[in-house]
Amino acid sequence: MSEEIKETIQVEENKDNGVVECKITVEQVKEVSERIEKLNEKRRELERKKAEFDTHMNDLENIKTLYGEESKQFTAKKGVVEMSDLELKKLEDEVESLSFKRSELKPYLEAATDIFDKERMAQVSREYHIEIGGLKTFNQLLDFCYHAMVWTPKTAPALMTLVSNLEENKAFSRTKDFDGVIILRSGNVLALHDFMTSKIEGRGWNTAKDFLQCWGNCGKSVNETVRNIQKEYDTAREYAKYLQNIDGEFENSENDIVEEEMTTKEEVTSEK
Repeated sequence: MSEEIKETIQVEENKDNGVVECKITVEQVKEVSERIEKLNEKRRELERKKAEFDTHMNDLENIKTLYGEESKQFTAKKGVVEMSDLELKKLEDEVESLSFKRSELKPYLEAATDIFDKERMAQVSREYHIEIGGLKTFNQLLDFCYHAMVWTPKTAPALMTLVSNLEENKAFSRTKDFDGVIILRSGNVLALHDFMTSKIEGRGWNTAKDFLQCWGNCGKSVNETVRNIQKEYDTAREYAKYLQNIDGEFENSENDIVEEEMTTKEEVTSEK
């Protein structure tokens, strides 16, 4: 593993058992992901430069045939070829310096996988406090979910899950300690917002009044929570990008892990 890679790993000692563990942070995973993106950009630039160099070489051969090696045209084109060759070698060096071996990427791949999985699981179970004002609004929400929501085979499970989560608040909403705040998991907050803003139908003035009253009491809190959830989803998408970049480079990088394992096995065999 290169010294540059080693330096980015935080080493912490577990005082309970004396075991030294490597802890890789999100910021370090991000840095490796960005380095891979830069590496891929340099690779694409290198391919373009190789094609350009090949074109210059073909042109040089044609000029040599037509005018000879002593001609001004040949000398001028040879200078272009030499300059292109220097640029090509510079890019090759940059690609080499940015490249990884699998043994270098392995701890980062494991860390990126762990970070993404933990964020995804946290999103599923993360709960939010929604201010709805009081018991009347809560009953209105339940009534709308029971009778007014328009569902399809694709949205029916979301409605069922939303109602189940709302009903978890029913017992507390009947107590004297109820403060007008209910607790919903992230997916159900999004479902509530979606159903209340685009998948609800009603008839008559009274129903319209009830809906506007209900949404007026809880809509602001729901909207703010949805914005917070979307920001958290942006975080998950960033983590997914890091994982995708590192996983892709891991598969394409030089595989030195197998060689290390084979060397270890050979050493153990020779010792026996």
